[in-house]
Amino acid sequence: KAPSIVPRVVRSTSAMASSSRALALVFGLSLLGCFEPTIAQDAPAPPPPVPPPPVPGMPSSVTHTTTEDPDIEMHAARARHLSTVEVHARATGSNIHFEKGAWVYGDYEGAPDIQDPVGCQKACEADAECFHWNFHVTQHKCDKKKRNGGHDSDKDDWIMGHSSRWFKAPAASEL
Repeated sequence: KAPSIVPRVVRSTSAMASSSRALALVFGLSLLGCFEPTIAQDAPAPPPPVPPPPVPGMPSSVTHTTTEDPDIEMHAARARHLSTVEVHARATGSNIHFEKGAWVYGDYEGAPDIQDPVGCQKACEADAECFHWNFHVTQHKCDKKKRNGGHDSDKDDWIMGHSSRWFKAPAASEL
């Protein structure tokens, strides 16, 4: 049995020497720039799965949500409250000044029991120290303001107005 094992080992050693020479030849040629070995590439990625078919009767490009946009709610509340003031002014014939925005600075006091802009305007008009009023359209908050400050029209969630004494008062430069 020993003679049969020896030839196998010799054949094995011979095959290794032959593949070593071939590898050295490829390596040498690649160093000289004569040969570029190819590297096995991974198979291309499979295509993405096919999307499920659309639900009958519902367009696939429309997104539906149950969450209400707070800006839409705020703009609707402001429009509703501005309409309330307009209806009150027409019904009573009173000359109420109001507009979108807030009177900034001149903080005087809040009126926590007031729940609408008409009530806020009336509370300001009844207070000799109040020259301006702000009403928050979603929180139903009324703030009374003194003379100083200014109008900020970028406050979309507020309605503001001046009391009648604001129009009668002398300018700050005249004091």
